[in-house]
Amino acid sequence: MKLAPIFTDNTVFAKERPIRVFGTGKGKAEVSLGGETVRASTQNGSWLAELSPRAAGGPYEMTVVLDGEKIILKNVYVGDVYLVAGQSNAEFTLEESNTPHTEYVSDEKLSCFFVHRPWIGAEPMDTSPGWQPADESGIGKWSAIGYLTGKYIRGRTSRPVGIVSCFQGASVIESWLPPEHAANFRLPDEKLYYDH
Repeated sequence: MKLAPIFTDNTVFAKERPIRVFGTGKGKAEVSLGGETVRASTQNGSWLAELSPRAAGGPYEMTVVLDGEKIILKNVYVGDVYLVAGQSNAEFTLEESNTPHTEYVSDEKLSCFFVHRPWIGAEPMDTSPGWQPADESGIGKWSAIGYLTGKYIRGRTSRPVGIVSCFQGASVIESWLPPEHAANFRLPDEKLYYDH
């Protein structure tokens, strides 16, 4: 049995929403967080355990037992989770911006998960480096808008913040929009070819 790769140390779950932990394989799963334990059985090669919604808090340890094998995730938080997705404006890094280094602040309650670009033959979601807490020595590589937004929200609310970064520079805008809205932006094929 496997735990889905988005669950690592430093994971941030959304506050006041059901906490869903899932993975693949055959057997039984047991997930424990903050005094609550839930069990799940696999169906069609997948399993899902749903914990109760909770207020912002942490750090917690989450224990996941998969067919008798125990996994412990450390520094797990519940707070605000944001998706930073899009083109090069979302990809633009903090070190490429004019943000002074004095603004680079380590914060264990601000974490980022980087979704790698899906290359042919690669795993659909690479775990490396997993959820990374803000560390002033490494946040220069973070999305500038992701880090600065997360830092601002932390300062206003003091709640833990998780940023999921997913971007592809030079991608067409319609790939980031719901289908019903994307059609309004789609160019005819001959015009699209001309523009390229």
